[in-house]
Amino acid sequence: MSEEETREQVEEVMLTSAVPTEEPTPDPEVRRIGSMPIVRPTIDDFYLKLLIYGKTGVGKTTLAATANVCPVTRPALLVSVDPGTLSLATFDWRPDTVHLTRYSQLGEVFQYLQTPGQPYRTVIIDSISELQFVNLDAIVRARVGDAKARADNEIYLEDYGDSTRQIRRAVRFFRDLPMHVIFTAAEIIFAKEETIAPALTAKLRTAVLNYMDVVGYLQISVTNPPPPAQPKLVRRLITQPYGKWDAKDRSPGGRLGLFVDSPTIGRIMDLIRDKK
Repeated sequence: MSEEETREQVEEVMLTSAVPTEEPTPDPEVRRIGSMPIVRPTIDDFYLKLLIYGKTGVGKTTLAATANVCPVTRPALLVSVDPGTLSLATFDWRPDTVHLTRYSQLGEVFQYLQTPGQPYRTVIIDSISELQFVNLDAIVRARVGDAKARADNEIYLEDYGDSTRQIRRAVRFFRDLPMHVIFTAAEIIFAKEETIAPALTAKLRTAVLNYMDVVGYLQISVTNPPPPAQPKLVRRLITQPYGKWDAKDRSPGGRLGLFVDSPTIGRIMDLIRDKK
């Protein structure tokens, strides 16, 4: 196998399951320009494409999983890449979960979600930061073999380039599914620039931020009420570029505002759909 074939081996699993085998029959009642139907999008047609990032333990998985409570986004499927679902174990509303241990399994999930009649309205990838590590491991194993990868798991510069391309394509495939799609990510702090961003390689981070409609930084804040009220912890999702945080809100008029306190997916959907 040539070097180029080796580098493409892992990606082929995703590509073969992502490309439809045949085109649907066009509806003669729909106006078209060439092969493209002419539509007038409405907010009721909106599918949430959301990235939540922040520190470990801040509640990213729990926030994403509240999609399984919201009537608009349930039922949800959680694809757990980062083994951190213990926080959901006692909730009656916890979503169905699959644990991804190999990158090729992501293609299996994608193929399933394309199956007519599959029950889920939302898919959650938790987390994309960990997914890149799983992908890099698959690339190294494809290049050097399992035994050598276990003995000497050295990652080359070209491996990072291959990984960026493969994850970027995977994120785009999932984003384009006709359903709600939620990604989580760890944070990375750039001390020199005094910024906080999703923990991804630079080129992948730029692509993922562009792909999402909403990017939110989840943090825990402490209230400072006047006495005799006591301070309490409040989760806050920053949804506009502010200070040192990367964030965005592409909803009409920025309906999420600068931040959403005590966020849930239901609350986010209500704000976007202007149902306060």
